[in-house]
Order: sequence, then C-alpha cells, then structure tokens
Amino acid sequence: MKTIFWSVSVTLATVTLVASLFLNSVLGLFGLAATSVETLQELRSSQQVVEQLKHRHQKKRASVSKRLVKRSSKRIGATMLAAATVGTVAVAATVVGLEVADYCEEKQSLNETESILYGTDEVFDMEQCLGEAKQELTGLLVDARDASIEAVLNTFTIRPDDRADP
Repeated sequence: MKTIFWSVSVTLATVTLVASLFLNSVLGLFGLAATSVETLQELRSSQQVVEQLKHRHQKKRASVSKRLVKRSSKRIGATMLAAATVGTVAVAATVVGLEVADYCEEKQSLNETESILYGTDEVFDMEQCLGEAKQELTGLLVDARDASIEAVLNTFTIRPDDRADP
C-alpha cells in the first residue's frame, strides 16, 4: 500500500511538472504567461495607472507651447506698460530669454517622462529646443521693440496742437 501511494504521488508530481513546463513553453511561444488571478489584477491596475500617466503626458505636451507664448506675451506686455523706453526692449529680451530657458527645461522633463512611459531612448537636443523656442518668440520680441520705439518717438514728436502760440 505504501509503495502504491508513493508511486501515485510521484507520478502525479511528475505529470504536474511536465504539464506546467509544456504549458509555459507553449504560452511563451505566443508571448503569454500563466499567472495567478491576484497577479493579473495587480497588472491590470498598474496598466490603468500607466495609461492615465500617458494621457496626462500627452495633454501636458500639447499645452507646453501654448503656455510659452501666452506667458511670454503677458510678461512682455507688462514690461511694455512699465516704461516705454529703449531699455524696455532689453528687459523684454531678457524676459524672452528666461521664458525660452523655462520652456526647454519643461520640454526636457517631458522627454524624460516620455522615455520612461513609452520605453524610448530619444536624446533631448537642448540646442534644437532653444532654436525652436526663439523662433516662436521672435515675433513677440519684434512687436515689443517696434512698440517701444514708436512710443519713444511719439513722446518727442511735437504736434501742431502742442506748439506754443507766439
């Protein structure tokens, strides 16, 4: 009796091991794996978190350029209202430079996040980013310069109504 129990136990263990190895190798051919229900639930919840992060990343990436132009135009406008002198152009250029640096740092952070989320190894090119941002903001800076020069010229222009009567 003991021998029969022992041989049935060893046979069942062997069949279980062979079936497990066979099943795992067949599933492995198709890129699948056998796992427990608990592990599957954890994987699903992790996948949902990753999908949410990817969705937020896409929204953030789309809004970064819009925010650059919006913030820069507000700051340049505030600078122009502060004082209408030639020095204002220098201040506006400094503001644009700082905005470009912030923009590129934010894009670099987004690129690193994208590399983690999507498994890519793209290297961020800071020089290219600076060039793109400068192109976007060049129009704002030219408008600021022209408005400043016009304001200074209008200040020193004598209108016929402003002349003193002799």
